[in-house]
Amino acid sequence: MARLSAAAATATRVRVLASGLSPASGLPTDPGAVLFRRDGVAHVTAVLDAIDIDDARSGDHCLCTGYPVVQFLDGNGQTVVTLGCHHGRALRWQAWQGDATLTERSAGELCEWFAGHGCREPKDELEESRRQGR
Repeated sequence: MARLSAAAATATRVRVLASGLSPASGLPTDPGAVLFRRDGVAHVTAVLDAIDIDDARSGDHCLCTGYPVVQFLDGNGQTVVTLGCHHGRALRWQAWQGDATLTERSAGELCEWFAGHGCREPKDELEESRRQGR
C-alpha cells in the first residue's frame, strides 16, 4: 500500500472509466469511456484511504480485464496510477505481482463509492458473490 500511496502522491484528481485493463500493457481498453471524475486531493485521499489489501489472500490473477478502471491524475492531467477493479474484491496494478485482494471492509467501501457515483457493477458483483458464499 505504501508503494501505491507514493506513486499517487502527486495526484490531484480521480477518474473512473467504463473500461477494463489490457493484460499486456496495463492500460485501459477504452481510455475515452469516462464514467466520472472527481477533482481535488480530498477525493484522491478518500479513495486511497479506502484501499486496504489482504496480503494473505493476494497474488492470484483472474483472466478478465476487470471493470471499472480507476486512474489517479496529477495537476497537469497526466495519469500517475491506473488500477483495474476485479469482481468488486480485488485491484490490479502493473506494479504488483498478481491482483491485490481487498479486505471485506475495503471491498464494501470502494464498491459503495463506485455506486454512489453511478457505477453499480462492482457492488452488484460483490453482493452476488457474497450471496453465493464466495
